[in-house]
Amino acid sequence: MPVGEADSGETCSATHKSVDCSVANSERPACMEGELQRTFGRNLRAYRKERGLSQEAFADVLGVHRTYMGGVERGERNLTLKSVERIASLIEQEPLTLLSPEYGK
Repeated sequence: MPVGEADSGETCSATHKSVDCSVANSERPACMEGELQRTFGRNLRAYRKERGLSQEAFADVLGVHRTYMGGVERGERNLTLKSVERIASLIEQEPLTLLSPEYGK
C-alpha cells in the first residue's frame, strides 16, 4: 500500500511515512485538550485547601513563586512529567492520584 493511502484508498492523516494509515485515521478518545492540566490544578488546590494553606504559603512549601502556583491551580501551566513527580513527592502524594479526576471532588 502506498504511503499516504489507507486500505480503502482514502487519504491518510499520518505525519510520518512509517505510520500505519489505519492507526492514524482511527478514532481517538474524546478528551479535551488541557484536561489533565486542569485536573492536576484542581486536585492540588483541593490538597492545599484541606490543609488550610494560602497559595503563597503552599508555593513556599513547593519552592515556586505564588503566581506560578496560581497558574498551575487554574490549569494554565503546561507541566512536565518531572514537575508533576516533583510536586507529588514534595507533598507525599502519588502523581497518578493528583492526575485522577476523582481526587479533588
